[in-house]
Amino acid sequence: MIPIRFIQQATADHYDIKVSDIKGPSKARVFAWPRHVAMLLSRRHNRNKSFPEIARSFGNRDHTTIMGGCTATIERMDAELEHDCHTITKVAAKLWEAAIAQREAELDRSAYNDFTAHQHTQEATQ
Repeated sequence: MIPIRFIQQATADHYDIKVSDIKGPSKARVFAWPRHVAMLLSRRHNRNKSFPEIARSFGNRDHTTIMGGCTATIERMDAELEHDCHTITKVAAKLWEAAIAQREAELDRSAYNDFTAHQHTQEATQ
């Protein structure tokens, strides 16, 4: 269990905002996202507390606001993870393409070297 006030402070510090911004009514994105993160962390690290108890720590919000904030944060994390996984897959595909191209170039050089070595051997035996 981590006290909610510690979670709020750590979140505010990370996002360079004030705890009062996390507890406050503003729906500005700059405050809403950190607030949702703090709500999710508060829920995850305080399973013994009900949503209404957590809501009281966030400016006496309704408990459904906390539930919605947690859900929205998880959905955003999932969406970003999916996007990140897609990006990583694209980068990996490019790496494979580059590796294959490099290998083909090495094989071409090797074949050329074998051919020229064979040519020199034939010339030497004549």
